[in-house]
Amino acid sequence: MNEGGSNALYRVPAKQKVKGLVDYFAAKNYHTGEIYYAFYDWKNAFVVIDFFERLLKKIPNKILYIVLDCWSAHKAVLKSFTALNPRLKLIFLPTNASWMNVIEQFFSHVERFVLRNSNFQTVQELMNALSSFVTFGASI
Repeated sequence: MNEGGSNALYRVPAKQKVKGLVDYFAAKNYHTGEIYYAFYDWKNAFVVIDFFERLLKKIPNKILYIVLDCWSAHKAVLKSFTALNPRLKLIFLPTNASWMNVIEQFFSHVERFVLRNSNFQTVQELMNALSSFVTFGASI
């Protein structure tokens, strides 16, 4: 028994202490497996549009089919944005069907191999680990 009278040898916190926040947007080329990603410090429809603009610049002269879940920011401003960008075709999955999206499998690997049991001291350290995972380990 320890001083508090319980039989616990040690206490494992349920979650690590938050040291900052970052939103991680990613897309996967279904044919090549290449991951395109960006970091943001907030999450809304304008960030989604910015990410799509980056994809359109990075992959010129091709039609991009983007599979999305039903997150409200995905729907908010995107109808007018896609009208202005005919190369961008959006495919919305039914509610609770995110498992059908190939990028969700990638996010599962990120959670398993980068985030689980991590203790990043800064947001930059986390961003570096995520970038390294895309570069070296995303083919898992």
